[in-house]
Amino acid sequence: MRLPWEWLYIGSKKGVEARVIPARGIPCAFILTGKLRRYFSLATLAAPFLITIGIIQAWVVLRKFKPHAVFCSGGYVSFPVAWAARLSRIPVIMHEQTVSMGLSNRLISRFARKILLSYPSTVSQCERGVCAVVGNPVRPSLLNGDKEKGLSLLGFTGREPVVLVLGGAQGCHFLNNAILTEISKWLEMCQLVIATGENPDLHLWKTRESQLSTSQRRNLRIFPYISDELGDILKAADLVISRSGAGTIAELIAVGKPGILVPLPQSAGGEQKKNAQLLEKAGGAIVLDQAGTSPEMLFSTVQGLLGDHERLQTMVEGVATISSGDSAMRIIGEIMTVVSSGRHL
Repeated sequence: MRLPWEWLYIGSKKGVEARVIPARGIPCAFILTGKLRRYFSLATLAAPFLITIGIIQAWVVLRKFKPHAVFCSGGYVSFPVAWAARLSRIPVIMHEQTVSMGLSNRLISRFARKILLSYPSTVSQCERGVCAVVGNPVRPSLLNGDKEKGLSLLGFTGREPVVLVLGGAQGCHFLNNAILTEISKWLEMCQLVIATGENPDLHLWKTRESQLSTSQRRNLRIFPYISDELGDILKAADLVISRSGAGTIAELIAVGKPGILVPLPQSAGGEQKKNAQLLEKAGGAIVLDQAGTSPEMLFSTVQGLLGDHERLQTMVEGVATISSGDSAMRIIGEIMTVVSSGRHL
């Protein structure tokens, strides 16, 4: 759906968006800002000054662009933009992507015109009754994925189980290392697709791949990162192993895939663990604690699950119970409601 709206994306000069957003032809502006932290560090001392600069820069951007509303999805860049919008009397719509509301969104929620949530369990964290559960949108290409196209892209037959390991843009060293340690056993058990990230692990995997037999290499596909093909590859996968960031959880829910999740131990406020527990509670995932998971344990967990087709199907059904439908359209509807009710607070 193409909307007759003018958009402006505001991000950080130091974030990945400074490279990705302009490359996609999206109108954008970038500000300098500091990160809100729950702990003390040297960077904490500079944060108030950087945030103040960010608010001023965002205020200048908003004054020039004159938007009817500002949509924030959390993160440290959102706070100065939302605060600048408040100073400019521009309504703010806030979207929380995770199960547990982050610090920036907690502060923004105190004055946001509308608070949009991804999951019903987050409603109790709202101090004001202006919230709505809309889900977490994913790229349309994920929803339109094709299993046969995915198998063809990978060069797999589909006669053996396909396991997809996702590490995000930066990769997951823990998963990369744990699976590489037992790689021969994995390739006897399944056809493996792994996104290692653009990091030294990629070189280690490529080196190890060159040492495998021809039959083993037929069951292995290594990517630094999976982007446009992710929808098709997800459809081809029988099981996904990954961290449990907000984006990954939303993608698993959208395509109805069961997962083995290993939350990032140092995620802010235990965010990833809470995300993973949401899927686990619904019966759609197995959650493993990184500190207590050895390479052998990870392998045996996957082996047991792939050998239990009934449980895999039950997990698929569990994931389906969390689906929120067309999240993107729900969010657009909420934005339109706020805009139509008047620009100024």
